[in-house]
Amino acid sequence: MSKVLEHLADRLNPSVLAAAESVGHAAVDYLPYAGGLLLGALLLGYLRRRRDLPSIPPISAESSQRGPDAQRGKLEEPGAGRSKVQFVAGSPPGLVPRPRAFVSYVRENSEEVDRIVRFLRSEGVEVWLDRSHIKVGERWKDAVRDAIQDGDFFIACFSPAYMARGRTYMNVELDIAIEELRQRPRDKYWFLPVTLGPCTIPQIPVSGNETLADFQGLDLSDQSSIRLQTLADVILAREP
Repeated sequence: MSKVLEHLADRLNPSVLAAAESVGHAAVDYLPYAGGLLLGALLLGYLRRRRDLPSIPPISAESSQRGPDAQRGKLEEPGAGRSKVQFVAGSPPGLVPRPRAFVSYVRENSEEVDRIVRFLRSEGVEVWLDRSHIKVGERWKDAVRDAIQDGDFFIACFSPAYMARGRTYMNVELDIAIEELRQRPRDKYWFLPVTLGPCTIPQIPVSGNETLADFQGLDLSDQSSIRLQTLADVILAREP
């Protein structure tokens, strides 16, 4: 076989020889049959010896079955030729993380709160909810405190159900939020009170003569898309 190839190569002019090289490469890349691979490999091996052609990587069984695209996928590094993008934990590609909001509420309002959470998430807000973020075995009080302190916003959902409660852990969350309010700049939005029904924001002291009732609230009783959008715009720092 080698004598036949040598005889053929000696009789071919350079242009035909170049065409033979292309045929050899095509045979290696595209023909899954053993005969085509063997013929192409022999021809290329002989031509490389004659013209010092660069070696090509060996073809795996998978690439011979799936075509040249599979082989290219193995040779190229992931993301080769593309610009690198920096990632922020828990955020989409980019340098600016999504705003994080903690939601405080009572269990009786779980359904209304779920609708608020779905809307905010659809707008790009990362919402922390106790039912979905506290892992089994985690110290939940520590998890709640950390989430409040690390959050960009605290959404307090007041309602008739809250007002009727004699005891609720929401009051503990409000105490932590008030501690944070005292340490945060007064000109930055952080505490966002909303109402889920006919009720008022409680006059829980914050500092001096100031109470939670001094913070402008948002009525989400009807949970209209316009009012939900207003809440999202404040969190995303967009003009209403």
